[in-house]
Amino acid sequence: MGKILLTSAGFYTGAIRSRFLQCFEIKPEDARISIITTASINKKLNNEFALKILRDFHEMGMKNVRFVNIEFEEPEILRQSDVIYLNGGNPFYLLYHLKRSGADTIIREFAENGGLLVGVSTGSIVLGPDIKLMQQFSPEMDSVGLDDLTGLGVTDVRVFPHYGDETLYPDKQGRRVEERILEFERSHHCYVNRLRDDGVIVI
Repeated sequence: MGKILLTSAGFYTGAIRSRFLQCFEIKPEDARISIITTASINKKLNNEFALKILRDFHEMGMKNVRFVNIEFEEPEILRQSDVIYLNGGNPFYLLYHLKRSGADTIIREFAENGGLLVGVSTGSIVLGPDIKLMQQFSPEMDSVGLDDLTGLGVTDVRVFPHYGDETLYPDKQGRRVEERILEFERSHHCYVNRLRDDGVIVI
């Protein structure tokens, strides 16, 4: 099994960047990086988060970086990667296209064969067992009418990204985020990792 970094906001701190570099077994300049941008509304050059991560990789000496949108591109290109970086955005949309394209199978095989995966927000969520938590918090995001909420299952870790920012998850009943997470844990008999923007889980 390869290594997996689950983050809320990518390389948000120098410490997260250091943890990422510690997972490398090849020279940074030799690394082939694929950034999956499918979850974002603006896929590539107009996406500030995609541009930031591109700069981050370049600053780490990694120049062989490409954007991949599996909604329109063949997922086989992901096999030519040393790192697959799943960017944030809409979890329902991303999961739908991962499964529709067959990229879900490729990513699981990539992890099993020792690849390095980095999840960011939504990217971290879909690598887990399911996205039911997002259905509870943000059902309005399901623009594709997703029936199967099963995640990629690369890890059994459930994460709640951007924990601590109440503004991202408004509730009509006025409940705080922590209260709603606890309710989910009780009803689904599971544990949810509260992941702040400066946090990382390494598997």
